[in-house]
Amino acid sequence: MSPDWNQQPTVSPPRTVCDLQSSISKAVGVDLSYGDDLNNRAAQLSKVLAGKKKSVVILDDVWDYISLQEIGIPVGVDRCTVLFTTRSLGVCRQLGCQRKIEIRCLPRDESYELFKKNIGKETTLSREVETVSKLVAYRCGGLPLAITIMIRNMKGVTDIQQWRSALRGHIRKKADMEIFQKLKISYDYLKDTRLQHCFLFCPSLYGEIETFLEFLVDEGIIKRLNSRREELNEGHTMLNYLSDAGLVEVGIHSHTFKKFVNMNKVIRSMALQIMEENNQRVMMIVNDVSLTDEESLTGDLVTVSVDGNEIRNIPLDFSPSCSKLTTLVLRKCDLGYIGDSFFEGMPGLKVLDLSFSHIESLPSSVYDLVNLIILILKGCRKLRKIGSVGKLRALEKLDLSLSTVEEVPQDIAMLSKLKYLDLSWTEVKRLESGILAKLSHLQFLRLDWTPPVKAEELACLTKLENLTCTVFDVVELNKYLKGLEGREPRLYFQVGRLTIHCTGFANHLLYEDPDICAGDGEGADDLSMVSFYNCNVNEAEIPSYFQAITIVKFNEARSLCNSFPSKLKYLSIRECDGLEMLCPLSFENLEYMELFKLKNLSVLFSIQGNVSYGSCFSNLTRFLIQGCPSIKRLFPIHVVPNLKNLKRLYVFDCLLMEEIIFEEEEEGRIPEKKETPCLSQLCILVLKDLPELKRFCGGRTTCGIPKSCSSRNINCPKLTFDGLTVCRNGHSKVQ
Repeated sequence: MSPDWNQQPTVSPPRTVCDLQSSISKAVGVDLSYGDDLNNRAAQLSKVLAGKKKSVVILDDVWDYISLQEIGIPVGVDRCTVLFTTRSLGVCRQLGCQRKIEIRCLPRDESYELFKKNIGKETTLSREVETVSKLVAYRCGGLPLAITIMIRNMKGVTDIQQWRSALRGHIRKKADMEIFQKLKISYDYLKDTRLQHCFLFCPSLYGEIETFLEFLVDEGIIKRLNSRREELNEGHTMLNYLSDAGLVEVGIHSHTFKKFVNMNKVIRSMALQIMEENNQRVMMIVNDVSLTDEESLTGDLVTVSVDGNEIRNIPLDFSPSCSKLTTLVLRKCDLGYIGDSFFEGMPGLKVLDLSFSHIESLPSSVYDLVNLIILILKGCRKLRKIGSVGKLRALEKLDLSLSTVEEVPQDIAMLSKLKYLDLSWTEVKRLESGILAKLSHLQFLRLDWTPPVKAEELACLTKLENLTCTVFDVVELNKYLKGLEGREPRLYFQVGRLTIHCTGFANHLLYEDPDICAGDGEGADDLSMVSFYNCNVNEAEIPSYFQAITIVKFNEARSLCNSFPSKLKYLSIRECDGLEMLCPLSFENLEYMELFKLKNLSVLFSIQGNVSYGSCFSNLTRFLIQGCPSIKRLFPIHVVPNLKNLKRLYVFDCLLMEEIIFEEEEEGRIPEKKETPCLSQLCILVLKDLPELKRFCGGRTTCGIPKSCSSRNINCPKLTFDGLTVCRNGHSKVQ
């Protein structure tokens, strides 16, 4: 049965147990009017519902957890089905529903199809009217509630003027108000004022979640806690609550795999409407408005966000008076020049984001913003120099990453409140000795591809929670790690000078095959990692909490005899031409392994070794081997039963590889057929550039790969799988 789009959507206030009992009793014909005891009423209802052959109870607009037992709805009775609608995913989880059906926003084409289908079969629209009607439908943002209300307001209308009015006139304003009133109930029901403030900030500061949350900390919406990590955790909890309520969208970027926060444009309009009604925080989104218009920047603005604007220059003499302005975001604009006086009328500015703009220098008035807390210049590829920052004593975050800044200002050491400094991927050639040691409040320091730093300078930063940097050698690494005294910050060290950026498993796979990593959801941001380049790894004293290790060009060793960290999750070995064996490694807690270009390796695991050796793989979930030209066989059969948790297997560029799983062949013995369902968790199998690969399982062994496993076979012309040729050149299901 198709939905009735003429029926006005209703929003019900929260109802009491007594109200729900009364409503259900009327539907099933039970008289509860004489009873006041809720337990007796519930028992009476439960008896009636349980005795029926089939009953369906529909609870509409549920806002909070309700106890079905307290109401009198029998739980666990097959004959009674309970359906409920809610705006909160959290309510679904609390009620323990067996199946959830999410009503998502519709794509643009489907939005208009729904709009056109229900606008009235008797209504014939001219081509001109149809063009405008599409814009009306698109402005609903795919939100079913908004589409429904616009359909009711425009049904049967054929006049072009009235449709244009729907875009920007009386009808649209009337519909918008009706939509906002219904959506605003979700906002009002947040109850917690911090959640409401968090929601109202989303329209202007949406983007990468971590940056967004740091804004909220500095605005006081997320309260100051003992550490940056605790503050971010608190912010993530708030965002998850808003996401469960359907007020924001939290996703993962398809290329960077960074989490981001976004908002439906109709809900964004509602947020802006609420801000205007408050008269406390007026927010303006000016994506298609010139900043230099007299009406653009006014004195009552608190937050201004410009994202992707085509404005290129702000004139020298333009200095708007915005004494209340605290946040200014000019992100991803074509902005190349800002006049020196532009910031003179913004004395209260706390947050300035000029990321990914084309500015070549900062205006002099920036350096007088004594209340500035956050300055983001990320991705400013034409910005080569920063002036004196000595007056910015309140600054807590400075992000110069991905810019072309060549020198760090010498007076940066005067920024005693600085907690966050990102100089990654800049053109900085050297750091003055003693600068870092004076920034004692730093919690976050990132120095990818900047000159190596000395351990004694890092040792002064006792509040660090997140550190990324390069040190000269293993000696410097050990010196710093020994001084941590029980602290376990998130660390990413590059030891030695790397000529390639080795961030491990996910990034390498992204290069090889972008759709492999989509939806993986496990980033490296929270892992402690170390990458060695042409260093003696065996001399490193790596703490147990390190979870990822990359080894590049360790050519002197025939084996790796270091005791690896007990919590190791990821191991990457690249271009170690002299490596012949890995047997001395301790793999007890290994979850990820990656091997690259081990030219002299002939067998990865010796079948002559201890049978218990394979037990190290009991937690292995992902395995990749690449560029090993001498290896012919990968896993011996006695190791395979320990691969019960393996989910992803990648084998690339091994020219002599003949078998993935092999069975020992002893003279005079005929191997028996074995069924070993050891790979029951395998969900992705990628085999690439293996010209000699003939079999997945050698001998008479089958390994129990599930039918749902998605496989990719590229340039493996001889490969058969249990006698069946695996599909080539694209995704396929393993037969």
